[in-house]
Amino acid sequence: MRSSSDRRGFTIVEIVISIVVLSAFVLLLMSLYTHSSDSFKITLWKQERAAQSEIFWAHMRKHLEEATNELVVEAAVENPEITINLKPFKFHPNANAVGTGNVAAWNCSTVKFNFVPAPNHTVEHRTCILFKKKNVLELRANGKIVAKLEDISAISFKVTSIKKLTGNEESLEAGFDPDAVGTIIEISLTLSPPENYMAKDLKIAQNHKFRMNVGATSDPSPAY
Repeated sequence: MRSSSDRRGFTIVEIVISIVVLSAFVLLLMSLYTHSSDSFKITLWKQERAAQSEIFWAHMRKHLEEATNELVVEAAVENPEITINLKPFKFHPNANAVGTGNVAAWNCSTVKFNFVPAPNHTVEHRTCILFKKKNVLELRANGKIVAKLEDISAISFKVTSIKKLTGNEESLEAGFDPDAVGTIIEISLTLSPPENYMAKDLKIAQNHKFRMNVGATSDPSPAY
């Protein structure tokens, strides 16, 4: 018969060591999974913001380059005169301080000439708004959201006025002027991931310049 020493099982110390090793292995797997998951979320966030930015800036360019002063046309005249009422591009002097509200506003007027069967000219007006709602920036046209960009952590405007000289030459002057014949507006945005993402210090800077055929003015409540 075998002695009792030949049938000896695991000791408590061996079981404890096994549990510790297994726990360390499980924790390592969880750490690797969490890191991989966070990396995937950051990559996905970058891809989503890149796609959203492309659409947002394309619409911004179209609407800003269509900015005009308010145009008024004589409807029933063969050779109508067009009256121009100044409607400069309005921008908030400190857009970062805006929680929810307008940070920019401008007008777009389009004249349609109709000569047949009789003169009946019309003007279509469109009010464009850059609306900030916490960390979301929305481009609105006549109250309808055209495009939006999320996770905005900072926004700023840099304005250069275009002046026309006596010989029809153009002169660029830093700063805004509502009477200028045009404006170069530089919009700078900073995007940051949501708070529940890792890489909290990650920032994506975006900077775009546009030319508009209207002047510009600073306004703490930009609207039309």
